[in-house]
Amino acid sequence: MAYAEKRPGSKTWRARYQRPDGSWASEPGFPTRRKAEDYGDDQEAAMRSGTWIDPHAGERTLSQWWAEWFPAQTYRSNTAETYERRWLKQIEPRWGRTPLNRIRGIDIDKWIKELSQTLSPSSVGVVLAPLRDCLEDAVHNRLIPASPMPPKGRRGRRALVAAPPREGVVIPLEQAEAIMLRLRPDEALLVLIALFTGMRWSELAAIRRSYLTLHAPRQGQGASGSYFIHPVDGAVHEDKSSRRFLDAPKSGAASGRIIDLPPFLVLILLAYLETLPDDQDALFPPLRERDGAQFRNYDAWNSGRWRPACDGRPAKVYKNGRVREALAPVHKGLRLHDCKHTHKAMLNNGRIHPVMQNYRLGHAQEGTPGVYSHPTPQMRAETVAWLEQVWQAWSPTRLIEHLAGLWVRASRQVPSPVRLPRPALAPAQQASLF
Repeated sequence: MAYAEKRPGSKTWRARYQRPDGSWASEPGFPTRRKAEDYGDDQEAAMRSGTWIDPHAGERTLSQWWAEWFPAQTYRSNTAETYERRWLKQIEPRWGRTPLNRIRGIDIDKWIKELSQTLSPSSVGVVLAPLRDCLEDAVHNRLIPASPMPPKGRRGRRALVAAPPREGVVIPLEQAEAIMLRLRPDEALLVLIALFTGMRWSELAAIRRSYLTLHAPRQGQGASGSYFIHPVDGAVHEDKSSRRFLDAPKSGAASGRIIDLPPFLVLILLAYLETLPDDQDALFPPLRERDGAQFRNYDAWNSGRWRPACDGRPAKVYKNGRVREALAPVHKGLRLHDCKHTHKAMLNNGRIHPVMQNYRLGHAQEGTPGVYSHPTPQMRAETVAWLEQVWQAWSPTRLIEHLAGLWVRASRQVPSPVRLPRPALAPAQQASLF
């Protein structure tokens, strides 16, 4: 039974009530005895109805709750790494020392507005996701009565974004060729694979010889092949220390995805594989080996190679007198992910079945149609035939000659016993291989 008491010399009353575990709690600061008793009665009524939340449970800070909450979660390893980075970089500096019961919705709104000035809408969403989960679980564990996070999809949310989200770009093939000619031949091959497969960077960086199935032309049949994106280790991710590791791709079938390759790409890959050391599984290892890394770093490649190739660069004179020529821009602001948008446009132009498109791009179709929709051999054959037709109509002669530099240069740099595919052929003759 709750009651009120007043200590000698005190001007206020305090409520006393019994917790579910049998211990007594007190809440001071009531101006009258009646209000103190009412408060105590309300607490005991909430206990009987099963809705009671200890007013002092929310006094622990967000950092204290995160340290208890985060290790108990079962996120995929790449998601856990992303959430931990966001916690260390954005969430903890702002909210780590704040008690759970003092995080107000209006303050969250102000913080979201500040984030939107420097981050894209998708990045803001990634920052909010772990905080939302953490606070909702605080409600579930009866630490606070309600989450201060704004509801998902609340009207007016886009008004907080400084700039509209960037739309994808369909790259004209002439521009794609101009960009690839500015890259190293192996980098140009990586971009070409992105254009004709729709794979993401994380999947491209993880391409390994052991998951490639390539068949050279024989007995009147053309070249054929495929690449298997493994559901467990089919993509490269980074942890909070920028260490790269293999893990599950962002999306796709639980059994993995088979990316069928058009014949021209099979022939190029067969030739490229001959230039690699026999014990090298990764097709695109780092340009410089650092800390034992086995896969390329996107940020370094994007800033050092892809951006200058797309955006251009000014001339520069080095201390040793060497002059680096200026490059005019080809398509400013272009992203490698736009190759995925371009591949989608290719498939649309060829009227490839939507089921095949979703499977190839790693997009899950929601609902019952997604459960019962599967690509058929006919869909696969039509897709490969159409992509080969796109390549033949494009016929990028300069790009073919540029890619031929892979094995022409390898004949001087790669030691035996690596076998080289007819390295003495002139570029014009090399083009006939494709």
